[in-house]
Amino acid sequence: MRYGKRVVVFVFFLFFLSFAANSYSQYHLSYDYVMELAFGYIKDNDFDNALHYLNLAQQIEPYSQEPVFYINLIKRIKEGRVREIIPPIRPNKQSSPLRTVPVREHMLPSREKEVSKLLDKFDVIESRKKKLLSKKKVLKRKRTIESALSVWENKTKPTGYKEVEKTEILKQKFFKKTEAVKKKPAKQISYISFKNRPSAGKLSAAKVKKRTLHLTDELFSAHRKITVQIGVNSGLIIEGKNIKRFLVINPHIINVKRLGSGGIKVISKNIGETFLHIWKGSRRLTLNVKVVSPVFVSPARERKMVYEAEPFKFMYSSDWDSYYRGRRLGTMNRESITFDQWLGFYGDTPYGKMDASLKLGKYGSNTELTNYTLGITNGKAFGFEGFNARIFDIYKGFSELSYPGELIKGGLWESYAFNKKVNYSLIWGRERELIYGYITPGVLRKKDSYIEGVRITFLPMENTNYSFNYARGYGRDREDYLKDKVYSLQVEHNRNNRHISSEISYDGDSMAGFVKSRFSLGRINLGLSFRDIEKGFTTITGYPADQGEIGGIINLDMDVSKSTHFNSTLDIYRDRYMFNEAKKRKPNFDWQTNIEHHFSPTSSLNTAVYYVNEPGLSFPRRYLSARSTYYKGFSVFNNKSLYLSFGAGYQKSINPLSRASDYNLYNISSSLRYSLTKSLSYYCSYTYSWLTEKINSQKSTPSVMETGIDYYKRLNPFWNADARFYYRNEEDTTSTHSFLAGEDSIEGNLHLSYTPRSGVEFFMDGRLRNVWAENPDVDKYIEGEIRLGLRSTLDMPFRWSPKGKVSGIVFKDVNSNGKLDNGEPPLPGIRVIVGKKKLITDKRGRFSTNIRAKRVVVMVDSQSLPPGYVFTTPSLTKVDIHEGENSTVVFGAATNSSIYGVVFYDLNGNGKFDRNEHGVGRVKITVGKASTFTNSEGRYFFRGLKKGTYIISFDVNTIPLKYLPAVPVKNKIKLAEGINYLFYIPLNKKK
Repeated sequence: MRYGKRVVVFVFFLFFLSFAANSYSQYHLSYDYVMELAFGYIKDNDFDNALHYLNLAQQIEPYSQEPVFYINLIKRIKEGRVREIIPPIRPNKQSSPLRTVPVREHMLPSREKEVSKLLDKFDVIESRKKKLLSKKKVLKRKRTIESALSVWENKTKPTGYKEVEKTEILKQKFFKKTEAVKKKPAKQISYISFKNRPSAGKLSAAKVKKRTLHLTDELFSAHRKITVQIGVNSGLIIEGKNIKRFLVINPHIINVKRLGSGGIKVISKNIGETFLHIWKGSRRLTLNVKVVSPVFVSPARERKMVYEAEPFKFMYSSDWDSYYRGRRLGTMNRESITFDQWLGFYGDTPYGKMDASLKLGKYGSNTELTNYTLGITNGKAFGFEGFNARIFDIYKGFSELSYPGELIKGGLWESYAFNKKVNYSLIWGRERELIYGYITPGVLRKKDSYIEGVRITFLPMENTNYSFNYARGYGRDREDYLKDKVYSLQVEHNRNNRHISSEISYDGDSMAGFVKSRFSLGRINLGLSFRDIEKGFTTITGYPADQGEIGGIINLDMDVSKSTHFNSTLDIYRDRYMFNEAKKRKPNFDWQTNIEHHFSPTSSLNTAVYYVNEPGLSFPRRYLSARSTYYKGFSVFNNKSLYLSFGAGYQKSINPLSRASDYNLYNISSSLRYSLTKSLSYYCSYTYSWLTEKINSQKSTPSVMETGIDYYKRLNPFWNADARFYYRNEEDTTSTHSFLAGEDSIEGNLHLSYTPRSGVEFFMDGRLRNVWAENPDVDKYIEGEIRLGLRSTLDMPFRWSPKGKVSGIVFKDVNSNGKLDNGEPPLPGIRVIVGKKKLITDKRGRFSTNIRAKRVVVMVDSQSLPPGYVFTTPSLTKVDIHEGENSTVVFGAATNSSIYGVVFYDLNGNGKFDRNEHGVGRVKITVGKASTFTNSEGRYFFRGLKKGTYIISFDVNTIPLKYLPAVPVKNKIKLAEGINYLFYIPLNKKK
């Protein structure tokens, strides 16, 4: 065994390194969630943490203006450059005269509390989409359920208990190991949460402690004021003596299990809100349970600023298979044994994604190295970009009629040229055999047969390309019928809902060509194709599939209705290679149709028809097959699943040159599958046929019945078991056209898998089958098979990041267009962070540094900008690093101003946006010549406004009909340089 010990040592060494390597957690934060965290810290005046999450939001959505706006707002708040526009609060008509509104200035830190209140009114948390109306529906639903439960119980609410209204008291009395929380004012809903606000900049994953809720007298007294909040896939233990029963209003949100008489366990399933009713003795407790997104703690700023290349992945798989056979169980002999191993790795390099693999197969006492390959995809080096290169074993094809594909040992190069207007492929190699499983002696011998070729694709237009293919074969082991050279020309066109492709090819003696098209017309998909292949034509590796045929195919695929689907294909052709000498010009037909109709989600009818008429072939025949099957599903016996099917079919075969092959066949079939438990199913199928042999009118009734059980069980997080046992009985199988093997059998299968960690799986398969003869021409025997193996994908302890350079400039964006224009001055002394490095712009506003990483985050410290300056570009960007190259970024800032605010229904008429008031969306706001629409929460903002006087107005036609504006439609304001202005637009309801 040439490679055995070395391979084993190598595998175990890599396993050890992989398990010893450090693992890095992956964090997947949504944009809305990060913005919610940022706004939470803004409202707490924790601007440093708010800036961290706003920068993170820019990484998630680099082109969003929202994070940049609030980064600028925080800077202006710290500088005391926030002013509130106070319009006159009065009923207004569209013809009201233009008003000049006063401005109130807010300065920090002396008036920090006023600014905090201002931000509270603004309510900037974008992710809270729940409307007041939906809250009313929830409360109404709760009251209805409460009333129904009270009537059902026919009991009154117990009295004599004091109300408990403070969250701190509830948490101290009802929870173990709780932390102190802030007190809430009386007459507010007590809110028990299992989600704490994450600390900004901490990278450790959030750990939620296990909590237990105790059913005390105080809790029953205060139950109408309590909401319990837990994260998805979290648990809550509720303890209390004499818990009689419980009721979940929406089982889709939570699942509840009893833990004896002294407690229940609540397990969250999906995000949402539901009510949980608990009966303890003669009293009932109702909890409003909210299931929220799991708490994420964002990665540390230093870690997220640098993105290293992914670790190289090591893959290893092995399959050991042994097959036994004999007349009896005790006399079985091993007839074959195979052992295949596959090793590989892949990972990112500065020059592209690299992969390599090798395969070893055992034959007898030797282990052969059967396949090996090494390649780079999407490479970038030596002036080439987006290339693919591969050596050793290569499987590559050009086109159907030139070089359709072959396993060769050699080299491959693919790349673009002329600004990606041309793509070309070069290939050369020696032909070799594909190896599947068992290795036969002599298969791996070297063949003196070589292929070389070139493919050039021109891409002059986005939707159309032209390809020229050339392939050449040579060597003494090539088949005699093959030609030495093949040329072909291809054209492909894709546009909207149509695709057209064609190819014409010449091998030096014969020609071949085809045109294929596909069109989408609403619910109809139509395919049309035509082919003409001369009988002597060959590709560079062999005869094409449709040798000698001329004909066309029509395919129709359509949704007749929402519940009915139709598919039909008709192939009409004439064969010039294997043709009927007496009817060589006769066309041949090959037609198949399928119709599927769904009566309901659990019942359907499927009908299939297949017809063949081939009078022009050297062995003419006619064949017809038609079958319909009805499927139905039921829920029976405590929601157990039962599936039934019934079918009937007909087959007819006529062969003019072989009358012994003619027959008629009718059959009926039925099947059922019943879920005995969640893991165990029983099934049974039966088919009965009436067969007539045409040559002698002999009749028979072949039938087959199969019944058995399937079992699948996840034993624990590491072990899975899958078993199948069935019995098969065949009757009246002596006829040639019964299509049955003539064997009765009992078979059992067992599959076990063990997954000790993600990416690693050990498995074992066992099969034992006892066969006895139904047909006297068949021998009885017992066969068995044992298969062991491993599948693994593991991180290797090294990675390969490119080394490059990042440079840039920070400038004053005079015209606020976000671009560096000629004459715009630099901003020196600005702090710039590149990955983990902190830089200062020089007197020309420039910065530069070398970096080794796959990608880095480059950001400007907003607090280092001069007073009054805000960003006109994103303050943060991700830069991809390329080996030996310089990546340039620019950041712009200016002293412009902005206006922001909210259009809202003023419920109490005080002109202020209070917490219980909701915004109005899709209202058109205009400032000068610029216009925008309020979002779903009624918010709007205008950036990049220069010093001067502006008219701010809103279009009353975009306000819902039930509202009237409480401020003038048009207002004149005078903007100073470098100030943020707040302008609220309150609305009143029509009386």
